[in-house]
Amino acid sequence: MILYIHGFASSGTGYKSSLFRSHYEGREPFLSPTLSVVPDLAMHTLRDLIDTLKPEHPIGLIGSSLGGFYARIISHEYGLPAVLINPALAPHTLLRHHAQQVRHYYDGSRFYVEESHLQALSHMAQQTGHDDSAILVFQKKGDEILNYRTVQNTFSPEQLVLEEGGDHGFSDISRHFSHIDGFFAEASSRS
Repeated sequence: MILYIHGFASSGTGYKSSLFRSHYEGREPFLSPTLSVVPDLAMHTLRDLIDTLKPEHPIGLIGSSLGGFYARIISHEYGLPAVLINPALAPHTLLRHHAQQVRHYYDGSRFYVEESHLQALSHMAQQTGHDDSAILVFQKKGDEILNYRTVQNTFSPEQLVLEEGGDHGFSDISRHFSHIDGFFAEASSRS
């Protein structure tokens, strides 16, 4: 089973989620929940899903941006393989400038990034484990939101697919589906 974790102000029906859903349709169970903007609630939802599904299905995680941050934590906690796409490794720092009202990309609704959200993300970042051996990262150097060097300095070259150009959306991620499938197949054979 593939669990896709969307990014900040996105949804489980966003562009990348739809690409992956189409890719796995008929081949692999695929789940992409729309998570709360409240970090503790988002993580609670993910943990509940995994606790419910893991006994029945091997799970692979795919997380984009803030979803990559969550996926990394879940990977460490549950020993699950994870693919991170332009991951936000320090979202509490990144989101500090969003203290004003923010608009959801998928439905236009509005919400606020509150100080309690930033504190929760900061706490999660401090609790993140250090064994990234079950993680594969895709990062664009042209990401206009995240500095690719942070990712480059965090993960080993063997775990990192670093590409020139592009943007934060990593809109051409479908070019890497076979690489991602191979990563999950290899992880499954080891477990």
